[in-house]
Amino acid sequence: PNNTITELNENNNSRSTSIVVIGSLPDLTVSSVTTDNAAYEAGDTVTVTVTALNIGDRTVSSAVVRLDISGVGTLSKTVSALAAGGGSGTLTFTFTAPTSLTEQTVTLTATIDPDNVIKESNEGNNSKTATLGVKAVRPDLTVTDTTATDWYAGKEVTVSATVNNLTAQPVP
Repeated sequence: PNNTITELNENNNSRSTSIVVIGSLPDLTVSSVTTDNAAYEAGDTVTVTVTALNIGDRTVSSAVVRLDISGVGTLSKTVSALAAGGGSGTLTFTFTAPTSLTEQTVTLTATIDPDNVIKESNEGNNSKTATLGVKAVRPDLTVTDTTATDWYAGKEVTVSATVNNLTAQPVP
């Protein structure tokens, strides 16, 4: 600035450019993960509702929400436009409750922007977890054959039946 060094060309010592400063970012989070029941029978259809929220200062046009279901797999959906300052969106996922001979607890973890595609002010609050119970498979008994002999009035009647269990759960 003070030209203390003698140069061949004193007119090329500065440069300017324009930049855009982004002062605000979205902050995506999952505010709730709920199911329509606390416990399910094995093989029931489970409905999970996930509410996504943008608590940041910039609107997001859409974001992926992934639901990880222990023992079952992963489902993904896209939530549309989440306005800045509290915009929310609700997604519904369904899956079949796993079948097991013992009761089990299924963990549900919903994550918005699971691959960190959207730059956020806080990348550490994108998940929420809930659990649900799944009852053990119950025995399913069915009568497949019956016979009765000597069914005359006043006589002792002998009845026999063949009963089958249609599941793998043993009958106590």
